[in-house]
Amino acid sequence: RHRMTQSGLGDQRTERLLNPSMMPGFFVSIFYAVLDKETSRVSCANAGHPPLLLFGFASRECEWVRPRGIAVGLVRNRAEGFPMEEREFALNPGDFALFYTDGIPDALGEGGSRFGRDRILELAMETGRQGASGFLTSLDARLSQFTANQPIADDITAVVVGRSHAR
Repeated sequence: RHRMTQSGLGDQRTERLLNPSMMPGFFVSIFYAVLDKETSRVSCANAGHPPLLLFGFASRECEWVRPRGIAVGLVRNRAEGFPMEEREFALNPGDFALFYTDGIPDALGEGGSRFGRDRILELAMETGRQGASGFLTSLDARLSQFTANQPIADDITAVVVGRSHAR
């Protein structure tokens, strides 16, 4: 289902652009994806960011897509850049991909428990057949219910990219 290639994100240009503006001890995670609208294929690479969740409408299965890579700034001044791989997958009718920041799984509920990736996966399995927008609405509601009156310690960002049935 996935094809692995080398990512342009992992070359020295990314480090040369970002490292000079980053203070020592700081790093940045990056996840990027390119959607080919003609073929409905997605190519993605990761630099220390959480994995994306791919929901398959026809299979009714979810899969974590984890391209390997380390955050920019953790390893500096390497002649060969930092290791990174690219993954490619198809978005079939009804499928969607969830991109998110670590603030979602790290969000705290009462008693200090974390929302976690398992809850994201369970929610996708419960509501995925409602489509990308239905899943995103459910994720927002479930996260708000889970965190209740707890302070938010990190950014919470989610982007869902889906393919409709009519194409």
